[in-house]
Amino acid sequence: MKIFAPQTVVAIISTFVATSVLGNDQTIRQVQIGIGNSAVATQKFPLNESNLILQEQIGFFNDAIAIQTIEINSTITQYQTGQHQFSNISQSIGSDNAGQSVQIGSESTSFTIQYGQVNGFSLHTQDGQGQIATTVQTSGANNSVNIDQSDRANIAAVTQAFSFSGSAFISQSGVINRGISGQNGFNNEASVTQAGALNRSELDQWGDVNSASALQGGLLNTVNIQQIGLKNVNQSTQIGLGNTISQRQQGVNQMVNTIQIGIFNSAQTDQITTGASSTIQQIGGFNTSQISQ
Repeated sequence: MKIFAPQTVVAIISTFVATSVLGNDQTIRQVQIGIGNSAVATQKFPLNESNLILQEQIGFFNDAIAIQTIEINSTITQYQTGQHQFSNISQSIGSDNAGQSVQIGSESTSFTIQYGQVNGFSLHTQDGQGQIATTVQTSGANNSVNIDQSDRANIAAVTQAFSFSGSAFISQSGVINRGISGQNGFNNEASVTQAGALNRSELDQWGDVNSASALQGGLLNTVNIQQIGLKNVNQSTQIGLGNTISQRQQGVNQMVNTIQIGIFNSAQTDQITTGASSTIQQIGGFNTSQISQ
């Protein structure tokens, strides 16, 4: 009877591992336990230096892809346990970036692109089935993204393009919720928290030092926030069924605070000025509010 060392056992049950290293002080570590898992790690280009890739997969038919090209002192971490998970993280033409993906469950997908980024951070944590998380950070510095999803079939996407010191946080629990954040400029902050089913939040920020948050609980609620300018603040809260908030701020030092509790309430705010402030609170059903400044 032949006895295998633990390292040999891991190699047997890991069906495919591909590694390419070119550059200085590069490190790749891969661990796979299960059946039909695939890990691909590439550190490719002579200008690469002091990069690290960590990949760990436990389960069945999981896929992890990590690519670092013309990158310095950056880290990719991928951990997956379950079945049919997919993680793809790419870092190129940047330095001091960190891309992390943690997936537990089945059939979830995580995409991260950090291109032309310095000191960028992205973390995807997904638990459940069929979750999708995407981060794109391009041509910027000191940006951070944190996406946390649980339960089933939620979608979260963050884009930080020509963004500096921006931060975006999306937390979703429930079924088929969708959270989207886009940032362009300096020191913008975005936060989406959703629990329930079929809720949707979309936050777009163009400018500097803007802050937007959306909090939703229930079913079929929708928040759409657009901020263009400087030092604008938007806070939106909805609890119930079929409520809708649509808000646009274009200018300087504007603030909107909206709370809706009930069913099929609607609030719309359009502020194009300087120093405007508005507050909307609706409780009940089928109420409609519209503010224009």
